[in-house]
Amino acid sequence: MTKMRRFAAIAAAAAMTACMAMPMMTGFAASVTTGNGNTITVTPSDGATHKYEAYQIFAGTYSGGVLTDITWGDGVDGPALLAALKGDTTLGTYFATCEDAEDVANALAATSGDPATPVFEDDKANAQAFAKLVAANLTAVTSGSEATNGVTKLPDGYYLIQDSESPTNPDGSNPNSGAMTRYVVRVTAGATVEVNAKHSAPTVMKKVEEESLVGGTMETADFAGNSAFELGDGYNDIADYDIGDAVSFKLYGTLPSTFDDYAAYYYKFTDTLDSQFNAPAKENVKVYIDGKPAQNATVTVTGQNITVEFANIKNGNTVNANSIVTVEYDAVLNNTAEIGLPGQKNAVKLNYSNNPNWDGSGTSTTGETPEDGVIVFTYGIDINKVDETGTTKLPNAKFAVKNSAGQYVTATAGKFSGFVTEAPDVATGSTTTGLFVSSADSVITIEGLDAGTYTIVELEAPEGYNKLTEGIKVEVAPTMPTDRQAWTYAADGSTASAALTGLSVMYDAESAQTLGNDGGATANSGKGTVKIENKRGTSLPGTGGIGTTIFYVVGGTLVAGAGVTLIAKKRMKKED
Repeated sequence: MTKMRRFAAIAAAAAMTACMAMPMMTGFAASVTTGNGNTITVTPSDGATHKYEAYQIFAGTYSGGVLTDITWGDGVDGPALLAALKGDTTLGTYFATCEDAEDVANALAATSGDPATPVFEDDKANAQAFAKLVAANLTAVTSGSEATNGVTKLPDGYYLIQDSESPTNPDGSNPNSGAMTRYVVRVTAGATVEVNAKHSAPTVMKKVEEESLVGGTMETADFAGNSAFELGDGYNDIADYDIGDAVSFKLYGTLPSTFDDYAAYYYKFTDTLDSQFNAPAKENVKVYIDGKPAQNATVTVTGQNITVEFANIKNGNTVNANSIVTVEYDAVLNNTAEIGLPGQKNAVKLNYSNNPNWDGSGTSTTGETPEDGVIVFTYGIDINKVDETGTTKLPNAKFAVKNSAGQYVTATAGKFSGFVTEAPDVATGSTTTGLFVSSADSVITIEGLDAGTYTIVELEAPEGYNKLTEGIKVEVAPTMPTDRQAWTYAADGSTASAALTGLSVMYDAESAQTLGNDGGATANSGKGTVKIENKRGTSLPGTGGIGTTIFYVVGGTLVAGAGVTLIAKKRMKKED
């Protein structure tokens, strides 16, 4: 009886509970009620709705704080379990002399010589191993026990409790919509016994490189409690680029703290690019575990979807609960890119083994993380060539646009198409070689530019107008959150305006070199207008006056008179 009391005290406190779920502020209480009205309450912290089932390991009578008259319960194949316990290489020595259920209970209550040091300590390796052997020898769910957020009407005894199906997430708030509970073993004890579930799940994060932040302050972040983790230099949630640029993305995934409980572990990234990006070839998608090339990862690129799948991430890889899996690739921003808002959003999610009791055979049940994403913007400028009134558009002015590195902007059908180093030829050039020509009924449009400083240079003025003597400086400057790690992705794009809160396109007047003119840009339009005025050439007075004109008139008259006189004399001679 002394051993049984010790067992009862230990078992009443034992709870092997671990769910694969990220912590949430709220949880549902799952109740296990005995035939005597006693209750075991399991409180998960993942916010999901759980459906539990219970299997009776030992039957008996709970009285005075102890479980007595112990026999095998109706939820387990007792003889098969006893054989498994004796034959186990880790636990066999503890059960070598056991002959029945009561002997097994006494072995569970044994100590290592010190009563305060149980052999099967709560939630430790031996206790977990025992629960797994029990789970391998179950027979039937205890009648009436299966219920949403609890198991009910159980007789006195010692039970194994588990999720009967993947949890559900009715309100969408649960960040882990498919976590299942590691085996819970518990003895009924008094009116209420509370079990606090311990949850752990993989998490996923996507980041985009922002060139202007490389070497800056946005290069590190705490990820899922891993204080040693560092993002790649310049990687964050928000970036802007030119059309045609190869944009670098990184995906980061963690593993659950219960990773060692799994015999095998399924792990899959599903990354989705907006159509404004050209997806990479699969051979250009690189996968690493703790900085080393990953083994046995299957990469698939189909349309805008990139998947990286491990049938069992433990296969061929050195990996543990603290490991970080990284996926890297570049995707080209194409000419269908949205200018300004709503931008180009991209997201990733993880599917993963959600049953820590899976033995690796068959197909694992899986959970799914919420998506995490990033957003990329691009901008534009319009050049409006007008006369000195500021209203009449002038045709045939020829321009070049340079970036801060002195490269010339090129465009096709109003979309930025790259930089060239050679200045455009005014006589034969076109926008594909960096030459832009104004018209009388439209503006010059260049869409798909990164933030930065540009200079508009007039190469040739319209006929009758003076050419600008200096370039027009233009600055394209977005307004974004100071902490670009803090932006929250939303699949419906509703948070895009929090990533790009404003846009300024400022420019100078000719020769002023001060950005005193507002191009009227907004975050929604994604561009501003630069108005460039030309003044007419001056008509100058000439020398030589009317005297010359009179000379020509008088001379002409004298010649005509001489002609008339000659004709008259000839007629008079004929008549004579």
